[in-house]
Amino acid sequence: MPPIFDASLCTGCGLCSRICVFGCISPSDDGLPSVPDGAACTGCGHCVAVCPAGAVSLPEAGTSPVAPSAGTGTAEALGGYMRSRRSIRHYLERPVDRRLFEEVFEIVRFAPTAVNRQPVAWTIVHDTGKVRALTALAADWLRETAGEDPLYRTFLDAWERGSDLICHGAPHLVVAHAPADDPLAPRDAAIACAHLDLALPAFGLGGCWAGLFTAAAASHPPLAEALRLPDGHRPLGTLLVGYARYRYASVPPRKRPATRWL
Repeated sequence: MPPIFDASLCTGCGLCSRICVFGCISPSDDGLPSVPDGAACTGCGHCVAVCPAGAVSLPEAGTSPVAPSAGTGTAEALGGYMRSRRSIRHYLERPVDRRLFEEVFEIVRFAPTAVNRQPVAWTIVHDTGKVRALTALAADWLRETAGEDPLYRTFLDAWERGSDLICHGAPHLVVAHAPADDPLAPRDAAIACAHLDLALPAFGLGGCWAGLFTAAAASHPPLAEALRLPDGHRPLGTLLVGYARYRYASVPPRKRPATRWL
């Protein structure tokens, strides 16, 4: 998806050419930038974003450029926000409006992906009854696979006692998935899920990674079929989403990072 240049706006500053690490953009004889045939353009949009005159566009990208925020915030504010994020395992019985989900994903869609392929798609299980049914299918998978594994036994024994440690009674599930033959998609999905997880508190919501559910969805055909993922896709990440029942008064301790300098 090569960019298009508007001659009436282009000032010939050359920023678009210099920003492109693949060397896709070069000036033509008339000074207007161009993309030669066969150029390895990934459609990353850096040329669009760097152009001060708004002369570059990516018509196949599907959306208009988004202007940066007037202020990016301070390191102190960002650090406070990121440290205050918690895995939420207790939820109110209050559904999240679909329009709020749409606002969240307006942010999440900007998560970086390898070579800008953007392979990650999302299945949002909004109906709480369906979440419960899907969780029961994950529990069925646990019965088949738990064996003597102490962690799996903990989840399964709790389920048999009527306590849901698989999805924690969350009202909604969000499943990230991508083509199964894409070797880079698991990392892309993890990055996208992390963006989702970090974005949720800004909307008054909480989330929690549901790795056990993802493992079940990838291994248990009845659950995979119930999710109705697109053909050729595999589940790569699951987040529980809802309104947190409790609020946290402080940030719990964490180990210092294991850092090496070379």
